[in-house]
Amino acid sequence: MTDEAGVEAAARACFAARRGTPLDAILTGPLLRYAELFDGLPGFLHPLVWNAQVRHFRVTSLDGDAAFCDCDVVTVGDYSTPHGLRLRSVGRITAPLVLERTRAGWRVADYALNGRRLLRSIRLYEAREPVHVGDLTLAPLAVEAAAYGTVLLLEITNSTAHEVVVEQATIPGKGRIGPLLRSREYAVFAGERRIPPGRTREVVAVRDAAQPLTVPRLRPSLRLRRLEPEALMNGELDLPFADAPEPTLAAYDRA
Repeated sequence: MTDEAGVEAAARACFAARRGTPLDAILTGPLLRYAELFDGLPGFLHPLVWNAQVRHFRVTSLDGDAAFCDCDVVTVGDYSTPHGLRLRSVGRITAPLVLERTRAGWRVADYALNGRRLLRSIRLYEAREPVHVGDLTLAPLAVEAAAYGTVLLLEITNSTAHEVVVEQATIPGKGRIGPLLRSREYAVFAGERRIPPGRTREVVAVRDAAQPLTVPRLRPSLRLRRLEPEALMNGELDLPFADAPEPTLAAYDRA
């Protein structure tokens, strides 16, 4: 198989991937790590049907272990929530599609989804210091400033002797009139919300308004309720976005 044929086969395998496909068989680099953080997350959206229509695909250049492609792929996914609601998501994957050659073969390293390049849209925070709110520890893991909204993944450790519930999350956004007018829209939770005593849970908050990729920092706030005895706790995260380096690959830097 030629390099071009191998690149196209790897890209099409990524487009056609279903839930349960080993992520390291289709992705590499920061994009792989981001996908791994969400993989198998309890309470997250589960795809029922996934279709990808490849309208156009062409390998535009090969540069050592990097491949650059032009593509137009329409994806349609039907999802179910933990409460049985059905949702449909329609997306479009376009150039620049970047693949990198690994020891196991070609893997997708970056692409544009709905007009936003993924490596410019995500930030990984696993190495960042956590925030302590009383006996709770809030550890941010990742953020995606997607075209459809803002996704925050964090890990909450409950060191109290009582169950804690995440009641509310807000993510400030830029107002319509100008930068001085700010709005705080409530987020929808897609992951765990109840944290038993002595346990750690991953929580996903999704805000259905997009952030500009130039926003310097994100400051999501959470309201948590301790049960028996009841008490409210508030925590805020200060996460660099445009102020932080984009996750990069050698291939990405050359694109």
